Amino acid sequence: MQNMQPNPPGLTGSMGLVDNHLAYEMAIDLNQSLLDIGPAGSFGMYLSTTNSVQIGTGNDTGAWPPDVVEMDDQRFFGHVSIEPQGPWLASSPRDLTFEAVPGRPAPESGSIQLFDFQGGVLDYTASVAASWLTLDHASGQTPDALTVSVNHGALALGTYSDEIVIESAAAGNGELRVPVTLNVVPPPARLSVDPQAFDLTASKAAPDPTLVLRVQNNGGHPLTFDVVPDESWLVPDKSSGLVQPGKSMDIRIEVNLLWLSQGSHTAGILVDGHDAEDSPLTVPLQLEVVGAVPVPPVENLAIEAFEDRIQLSWQTPDDPIVSGVMIRRLPATAPASPDEGEQIYDGMAQETTDSGLPADFTYCYAAFAHDSAGRYAKPATGCQTTGANTAPPIPQPLSPADGSLVDAAPALEASLVTDPQGNAVSYSFQLLGEQGDEVLDSGDGTPSEFSVSWSPTVELTPGAVYRWQVEAKDSRGAESGYSQPWAFALAKEADSGCACGSTAGSSGGLPFCLLGLLLCLRRRRPDRLTEK
Repeated sequence: MQNMQPNPPGLTGSMGLVDNHLAYEMAIDLNQSLLDIGPAGSFGMYLSTTNSVQIGTGNDTGAWPPDVVEMDDQRFFGHVSIEPQGPWLASSPRDLTFEAVPGRPAPESGSIQLFDFQGGVLDYTASVAASWLTLDHASGQTPDALTVSVNHGALALGTYSDEIVIESAAAGNGELRVPVTLNVVPPPARLSVDPQAFDLTASKAAPDPTLVLRVQNNGGHPLTFDVVPDESWLVPDKSSGLVQPGKSMDIRIEVNLLWLSQGSHTAGILVDGHDAEDSPLTVPLQLEVVGAVPVPPVENLAIEAFEDRIQLSWQTPDDPIVSGVMIRRLPATAPASPDEGEQIYDGMAQETTDSGLPADFTYCYAAFAHDSAGRYAKPATGCQTTGANTAPPIPQPLSPADGSLVDAAPALEASLVTDPQGNAVSYSFQLLGEQGDEVLDSGDGTPSEFSVSWSPTVELTPGAVYRWQVEAKDSRGAESGYSQPWAFALAKEADSGCACGSTAGSSGGLPFCLLGLLLCLRRRRPDRLTEK
């Protein structure tokens, strides 16, 4: 309907423009009037319109209505048509409404067509008061179009209203007001799922596996959704749901293996979010059905303690039947079953951190590999104590004994040590020169049940004196420091200083030769050779 402002008192604009007339609806309740008519009859009423431009000029429109219908309820509704006299400013549409979402681009601009009812040319000006509302121009002549834009960037959620005031001195109505409404609304619901695909190996000898599909609403309106698997052997515990903004819902989907043969199977799980963004989504499933096989265990579990946390890492078995590793914790003793202790992790990663722990407290952990049917492997276990890290004690050299004379390059052996926090310990050996100030060779020791050993890789010189030392370091980097160096000498072949001559074989010569050799070697002991 075309806009004429204001409507005449008692009349409601409802019919729009009809044959260049404005049609209005008017109701008269004869029950409340003083007219002596009814239940059937007629009455006359004359209407007069006045053109504000031609003051004093009235135009009778005639009687309304000509007859009152026969009915018990003496209320009559009819229409009266009034023809404007002279120029009259109008618009199409009569109002504008915009909808915007925070953080997203502004809505498309709107357009208002301005014209004179009589088809003439009217000069006009247009203005707005709200800062969020703009016009592409502020004046012009009819017929014309105004482009209206809104900017919601600084506005909070809510409804905002303003008017476009269009004024024309030559128009009979003087001015025209076009209401503009801006609704700043939350974003629509937005669908996401986790995981986006399933890759599963299951054994028919185990219980039917259960998949967990998380439906997330990342939008600003509630999300209604349906879950529709395309195979009958997939049975969700919920076929539909409602998720509030920023929330999620887990759908547990049972995989019924009863009618499935061994081999590969594929399926799809449709999640339909109706009017939500990014909807619908289909989650593909790749299923391998196998015979009865055990779940392989976790390998290489490493546990490192810090002041207020414990870090765990492990190697997940490279087997498609493994669907995750669950880590559980108990104080002082490791959980023996997947039902004991507190769960701190379950998933396919290969490390996790147990944070927020009090210092100087021992925690024990068990890592259970499992399949999707809920079968668990034998756990890998270990314990650690939180708190400030103390270096391990210094290892004690064991062999060769300090000051030894050896006839071949020896394996250097030291005692094992225990880290105060229970951290893993590694060992470093150094081979030094006779004076102890030059490192000739170094390497990592190899622990055995009772000791740790290392063999030098450089070639040793017969008759030379060597020193060696060993250090322990925990997995957090704390070093014990090196042990006191021990010395050994590598025997050289017999020479003029320590040898038996050709007389050794004569009667009585051998005992005296052996005695002299012993005294010679005694003089060349490393402790004597290095004394200053």
